[in-house]
Amino acid sequence: MSLLYKLKAGGVSNLTDARYFNALGTNWIGFNLDVLDDSSISLKEAQAIKGWLFEPNIVIECGHHQDKVELIYLANELEAAAIQIDVDHSLLKEDHFLYPIILETNFDDLQHIKLKRALRSGLDIEVILIKTDDQEFNWEEFKSGIKSKHKLIEKLKRDYEVIIELPFKKEWFLEALELLKPTGIHISTEAEEEPGLSKVDEYDEFLSLIEVEE
Repeated sequence: MSLLYKLKAGGVSNLTDARYFNALGTNWIGFNLDVLDDSSISLKEAQAIKGWLFEPNIVIECGHHQDKVELIYLANELEAAAIQIDVDHSLLKEDHFLYPIILETNFDDLQHIKLKRALRSGLDIEVILIKTDDQEFNWEEFKSGIKSKHKLIEKLKRDYEVIIELPFKKEWFLEALELLKPTGIHISTEAEEEPGLSKVDEYDEFLSLIEVEE
């Protein structure tokens, strides 16, 4: 399956999902290694999953409490391609870091001083991941301000790859992508209900909407 957009799968926690996204040629496969997050996995689990994959670009998804030393250790152990942090992470105070950064923010904060300050840091920020905070996402309300969001994304795309995550609804998802024009999309995966029972069919249905027609 060839896709119209780059793809990041986040929070991958099982081999079924990992092998599915790896077979697709997913650009980034994220492991949540924040031990304070109930949905995280251990370094040992991540290494075991990675061992089944073919040349994956692994992203370490971390928490605020994880410092530079720990992140370098995790990245070295997994031969990671990047570290994902949000705009409040203390790592942004550093002048230099060994690994590229995926910087996470949300649509409501695209003009916030925290994002502007983060982008002025000395870190090698390659990708900006934009999510929505709204648990009760309303497409019509979001769409009313989409022109300004698109302008901000276009400005960011001059220097970074921009990937976005929105709730998946067939009724308007393609329209959202056409209006926002991101570099790629992000899928937050979910834990298996039981071993071998993942949501691959749902991911496949979602991604079929942005499949390149042969």
